[in-house]
Order: sequence, then structure tokens, then C-alpha cells
Amino acid sequence: MTFESPPRIPAPTLPETSAPYTFPLVATLAPVALSGVAWWLTQSVLSLVFAALGPMIAIGSLLDARLQSRRRRGREGARFRRELESARAEVERAHGVERAQREAEHPREPPAPRWTELGDGPLPLRLGSGVVSSPVRLEGVPPASRSPSAEALQLEQLRRSSVELADAPVVADALGGIGVVGPQLAAVALARSLLLQLAARLSPAEWRLEARGGGWSWLEALPHEVQHGATAAEGAVLRWLSAERVITVSLGRERRELPGGLATIVDLAGEAIGNPERFSAEEARARAAELARLAAERGLLRSAVQIPDRVALDELIQPTTGLAAAIGRGNDGPVVVDLVRDGPHAIVGGTTGSGKSELLISWLLALADTRSPDQLTLLLVDFKGGAAFGALSALPHCVGLVTDLDDDTAERALESLAAELRYRERTLAEAGVRSIEQLPELPRLVIVVDEYAAVAQGHPHLNALFSDLAARGRSLGIHLILCTQRPSGVVRDAILANSGLRISLRVNNRSDSAAVIGVDDAALVPAAARGRALLSAHGEKPVAVQLALATPADVDSVLAAWRSRDWRPRRPWRNPLPARIALRELRSLAEPETESGPETAKGLESATVPGPVTGPGIPFGLADHPAEQAQPVARWNAPDHGHLLVIGAAASGRSTALDTIASGATGAVRLSAGSAEAAWDAVTTLLEQARGGVRARDVEHLRRDEQARLGGSAPTTLLIDDLDALLARLGEDHRAELVDRLCALLREGSASGIRIAIALQRTTGSLGSVAALAGSRLLLRLPDRQEHVLAGGTGETYRDRLPPGAGLWQGHRVQVAMGEPREPDARERIQRFDPAEHPMFAVVAARPDDTARRLVAAGVDPGSITRDGSALNPGQTTGLTVGAGERRVLLADSETWQSHWGAISTLRGRVPILFDGCSLADYRSLTRERELPPPLRTGTAQLWLLTPEGSVRRAELGI
Repeated sequence: MTFESPPRIPAPTLPETSAPYTFPLVATLAPVALSGVAWWLTQSVLSLVFAALGPMIAIGSLLDARLQSRRRRGREGARFRRELESARAEVERAHGVERAQREAEHPREPPAPRWTELGDGPLPLRLGSGVVSSPVRLEGVPPASRSPSAEALQLEQLRRSSVELADAPVVADALGGIGVVGPQLAAVALARSLLLQLAARLSPAEWRLEARGGGWSWLEALPHEVQHGATAAEGAVLRWLSAERVITVSLGRERRELPGGLATIVDLAGEAIGNPERFSAEEARARAAELARLAAERGLLRSAVQIPDRVALDELIQPTTGLAAAIGRGNDGPVVVDLVRDGPHAIVGGTTGSGKSELLISWLLALADTRSPDQLTLLLVDFKGGAAFGALSALPHCVGLVTDLDDDTAERALESLAAELRYRERTLAEAGVRSIEQLPELPRLVIVVDEYAAVAQGHPHLNALFSDLAARGRSLGIHLILCTQRPSGVVRDAILANSGLRISLRVNNRSDSAAVIGVDDAALVPAAARGRALLSAHGEKPVAVQLALATPADVDSVLAAWRSRDWRPRRPWRNPLPARIALRELRSLAEPETESGPETAKGLESATVPGPVTGPGIPFGLADHPAEQAQPVARWNAPDHGHLLVIGAAASGRSTALDTIASGATGAVRLSAGSAEAAWDAVTTLLEQARGGVRARDVEHLRRDEQARLGGSAPTTLLIDDLDALLARLGEDHRAELVDRLCALLREGSASGIRIAIALQRTTGSLGSVAALAGSRLLLRLPDRQEHVLAGGTGETYRDRLPPGAGLWQGHRVQVAMGEPREPDARERIQRFDPAEHPMFAVVAARPDDTARRLVAAGVDPGSITRDGSALNPGQTTGLTVGAGERRVLLADSETWQSHWGAISTLRGRVPILFDGCSLADYRSLTRERELPPPLRTGTAQLWLLTPEGSVRRAELGI
């Protein structure tokens, strides 16, 4: 029984019984006593009337109690009957489900043959129909009492009937042996049923039958080998024998006639089996003949010598046309299959150890033996490590061996097959033909996939590709041979509909067999019959075949046949991108094509596509487009792509990418992490240029370092390396301001022809706003999948092992070219402040003594340095005049300047003001300026210079 949990049916509760009625003696006598006392006191006869009230009340209470008790018993009885019927219906329903399940497991009709290996479990046979124990239970039945009520008896009867299932299959385990006792005719009829059930379960290729006793001539019709022994002295004994087991069925009129050791004894005179299974001799012979026919079709008959246990490939190879090949031997001789005639595609199913890989090797060797690589090419896909096709990879017909050892190579090779379809369509169109039969110079391509389930599950997006190959492959000369251990649910209907050739070796279950050949016969092939298969073409009835086995000599023979010539068949995909590409090689690929054809850099394959794709933009790497069978030059074209963001981990090639772009850009300014101050100046200057307010002096400064190389042209390309590290060198205020200015330049610079490329490691924090404004991204290797996804990639495109410079560009793999490392171009702008040129200036110093010494060292007369705070009074400073040759320096710390309110405001616009070692807070509080001054390089003597014109500069003291 297959109930997941035994049904538990609540039993109805028995009817409630009324408590026995107690006569109200006190209530009856109390009115009598009260009436006597009243009569004694009043001497009135009327008082004696109250004496009758007591008995009348008692009689009325008794009648009312009996009436209520009868009504309650009626209600409880009706409830009990309803619940009893409901419980009985539940029991019958559960018994019906159980009976149907038992009948499905052990039907009356002999089962279809299932000649597979016996496991460690039992081997049940149906003996007949009768009463069996049921797991159905009636819960809540009270224990039986000595004098049960009618309801209790009914409940107990229902409980007993719930645990017994009538008219259900009675089964026994045949592995322990079965003995039948009873009248001879009935015992023999039951034995025929048992023998037929065993014949449908035990493979003719592994089991034989030994019969002792007469009356068993019908056994000769079975597909099994039958040996008849002498008539048994004590009943009939029939033994099924294999190399490891013995199953016994014995008959006798009495128990003493049966041999010992039988686990099950069936007594036909008992009541356990009310309706034993019976087969007449004619029915048994007809059923045995049907089993023999099925065994012959599956090649399981011991007498079917037409199908040997082993077939050598060299016995079958013969000249054929089309894509025909002899792959084995059947009942009628060699079995020849033709992918053109029987295909155009083939599905091969078979479990581990069934001979699937041997079939593929023999099949492909038979194809390659009589067809040159100009006529036939083979693409081998082995997702079991590549060992299955190792011997075939040396064939000149083999254009590639794809394994699961390198997922990237495997996926790009398979994606290239989509481009192969387009290539063949284009070739046929150019030749003006509709099918490959009209263009024999185009070789046929046979794609063999061993373990297709691993391909479909590991790369689910390729399912659509294989469906497309199956649908369009016939006219284009592309043929698929897809092999899998579990065909059921793996191969899509679109592929099955175009696969006319089906071959199934032994599989583990019927659904896998039916998925390949439409019937479950392949699940019945014994494990010992290695290489035995069932073959069906275009839905025809499957036929048995013993597949050929190739030897190393067969491989050597085919190789020797084509060794005389250096064959170079066209490959359907390009080699993977190299781990390193020199910049000069990339530039040669990026040059326009000449009349003689495209130039190719040394070491870069170009056998399958036209020359490199030319176009606008800065070439920086080689892209990989497997779906187009092309590897064009990757270019960054700012007008189309927008600003560029290069994201990658340490040593991923970020700096190299910027160096390569800088080598091809006009007017490039390159900044590194150590040039935070230069980055501030460059971003500020370019932002003003974009807004039309750039100062000529600032532009001239940016030109200075690039003038020799650029001929004085203004920079248009800004490259910032390690932006996250660069920002970390600035203070919080300058960092936030630089990010704001850079974002503004990203938004507004494109209209002025300014293009920006930024390299960084992560896009978190404030850099998220910068990354959002970049129109294109070059994703290099990142530490983990999460970082890759946050940077703009997807989980499917993440690779944890990439060489430096390898990444993702515009949805395709790319390898950045390696140029010469380039030093940062820009330096921060520093103005030399010569005190001799300024007869009067003011200094706000954090350490006035140190500043005074520096001023003296710069040529300032110590006597002209005024450090008296009274000289900073606004009234005095406004009256100061500077005559010819008169020099004066007003020097004080920030606190002294702040104590003389208005001094700085008075001096602004009249004299230069220096801020030496001051904080941003001091500068802002004294100048009342909200705009930040430029950042100063830490560890230097740089200071801020507030000019009379109102601009603030980075400056140093000196001549």
C-alpha cells in the first residue's frame, strides 16, 4: 500500500444515556406535614387539601423526566446513526482508494515486460483477490464492555471492517519461493499466472527456467531457455535460474509434497484468497508467444544469433553516399544510418556504462573514413571533461573540441554557431542556390554534443541556439547529434521535432526511453548487454542493434588515410582573445583596409572573418564577438559613447587602459592619484572653459606641459586615473567640491568637445554620482561578483580569473592593448610670489615667526615687517600710503587679524594678502568667501595668495 500516512477516521461517539430518575420523597412529604400543621392550628378542613400537592408534584416530575429522557435518546440515536454512516462512508472511500492503488500496482492482467535488473527489494507477484490487512484505522472507539449496547456493537463491527480490505490483490514475494497447495487443476492454473508474471519480469538474456513435472509444454513458447526435468515424485517444481539467484514455484496437493525453504505457502482451500489468479494453457501459450515476440525485437533472445554480443567497426566500414555510416549489426545484418536521409539530426540516449561514447566514436570514424575534410567537418562538444573525444580531436575533419573545463571558451565557441548559420546562408545566397546539395564545395558540419543536459543546464541561453540550429540546419548542411543520459525533459520539443533519427541505449527509466524512441523498451535492455540499442528513424518501429566498437587501430587507420595532405578546414569560430596585445599590433588592425586586403597583427588569427572594423574613435583594444565570428577593434568614440568609466580591481589594467587611450587622443591631459591638486586645477579650468569663462592664463598653464607634443593646441581629453585614491588625498571640503565640479564638467563638457575618461576601483559613496554621468563603461576584473554587478555588469558576465586588461566593453569581451606607461601630464599651478615686486602686502600666518624668517630669506627687509597689531586698525590702514621705495609687510596670526575687525576687508583690492599655514576656517572667516581656495600639497611651503583682483591662487615665496 502506498498511503503516505495511514488514514485515521474519527469514530462517532456513543449516544449519551440519561441519569436514572430519583423519587422526590422529601418534596412529596413536605406538603403533607405542612398541611397537618395548618389543620391543627386552624381546624379547617380546607387546609388538608394542601396535603395532596406533594404526591401530585412528584408524579408530574416523574412523568416529565421520562418524557425528556425519551426525547434525548431519540436525538442521540439519530446523531449516532448519522455519524456512523458518515464514518462507514469514509472507511469505504479510503478502502476504495487503497483498492485502486493496489490494483494499479498489481493488476489482474499480466504486466508489460520489464526486463531490467532486480534490485535488493522484493519481487511481488499477484496470487489473486481476497481479504488483506488495511492501514485504515477508526480512532476513538471506546473499549468493549461486558454488556455492550446495540450502538457499541455496531461501532465495534465498523472498527473491525476498517482494518480489513476485501476483494484486494493478494501478493507474495517471489524471491523467497512460493508453494501452491490444493486441487491440481486450480493449483496449475495459479502456477501459470505466477510463471507468466515472472517471465515478464526476468530477462531472457539472464534467466532460464527448469521445470520438473508434466503438463508444462506451453513453457516452450516463452523467450527464456527452458529445461524439462524428470517428473517430480512430490508435485511439480519450477525453478528460475540466473548466475546469482534462484526463484522457486512449487505445486502439491498437500503441504508435505512441497520442498522445504519456501517463504510463502498458498492454500487454495483457505479463505485468504477468495479468487486466485488463473490462466488456461491456451491463454498462457498466447501470452508466452507475445513475450517471445517482444524479446526478439529487443534482441534479448538467446537463440537470436543474428545480433552478436560484440561487433567490430572494421567489419562494417564501407563506401557510402551522403552522410551514411554503418554503426552496428541488427537481425538483418549491418545497420546503416544516414543523417541526410534519416535526420537531419539525431538524438542519442543512454545511461552511464551503456556504450554511448563508443557509439559516437565509431559513428564519427565511419563518417570520416570515406569523406575528406573538404566534404565533412566535425565539431565535438564534450561536457564530461573531453576524454570521450580525445582520440578524434586529431582527425583533420575536427575543427574543434569544446569541453567544460573552460566555460568561457566553451560558451563563446557555441555562440559562434549562430554566426555560422548566417555565414552559410550568405554563402548559399551568393551562389544563387537554396540548399547545400547544390553547393558541394561547402562542407557539411556535424556537431556532436556528449552530455547535452550539462550544456543546457549550465548555459540555458544556448537552448534557443540549438533549437535554431535544428530548425535551419538541414538546407545549410549543419547536423546535430545530441547525446544525454536523461533525455526526458532536457531536449526541447523544437529539437525533437527536427530530429528524425533516434537511438536509445539502456536507460534507467521508461520515461527516458519514451522520450527518445517513443516506447519504453530501452528501459528493459539488461545492463550486461553493453552496446545494445534500439534505433528508430522518422517514428518507425524501433529495431534492435548491437553497436560497433572502435579500436585504436581503427582510429590510426582513418588518420593515416588523410595524413598525406595538410588539411585546413574552415573553423566556425575564432581563437580566444590573447592575454596580451601590443599597441602597435592594435594600430595595424585599426588602419583602413588596403586593396590587397586587411592587415593582421602577428599572432592574431584572422582566418574566418574579413578585416578589422574601422570607424571613428580612439582604438584601445580588441573585442570578441563570437556570435558574429569577428574580433573587431574596440574604440571609444565620445560623441557616441559619452564619457568613459574604467572600473577594475588592483592590477586589473586600469592605468594601462588610460595610457592606451591617451596615446591615441589629441590634447590629452592625464592625471594620477598623486596629482590631486593638479586634478583640482584641470577640472576647474576645463569647467570654466566649458562655461565660456576660462582665463587665458589658466589655459596657457594647461598647454605648457603638452605644448611640445600637441603644438600648443588646447587639451580636449581629460584622463583621471585612480579617482577614488585621488579624492582620498583631499580634505573633506575639497573632496566634495571636486566631485561637484567633476560632475558639472561631465554634464556640460561634451558640448565644448571635452571628453573625460576616469579609472577607479569602486563606484560607492560620492563616486556614484560620477559613475551615473559616464555614458560608457569598461569593466575590468573585479574582486567578486557583487562588485561586478554594482559596477554595471551582470552575474553571468562575471569572471574571477581574467588577465590584466581583459574586461567587458559594450556587452562583449575585450582585451586592452598594452602601450608604453605614461607619466601624468598635468602639474598643479603654482604662482611665484616675489616680495620685491610688491612694496606692500599682508600675511596671515599660522606661525608668524616661521613666516617672518621665510620672508627675510626671500629678500624682505626685516625692518619693513610690521608685527604690531595696532598697525592693523582699519583707520590706520586706510591712511597708509606707499611712496617710492617704501616697503611694508603687515604680518600677524589669524587671531590678531580677527581681533582687528575689517582690516582684511580694507586691504582687499589694494594689496596682495598671503595665507600661510592657515586652515579653511581661518580663510573663510577672514575673507568672507564661500568659494574654496585651491588645495595645497601636504608637506610643502605652498600658501594661498589673494590678489587685489579678487582671485585666490596657490603660491610659493621666491623669485
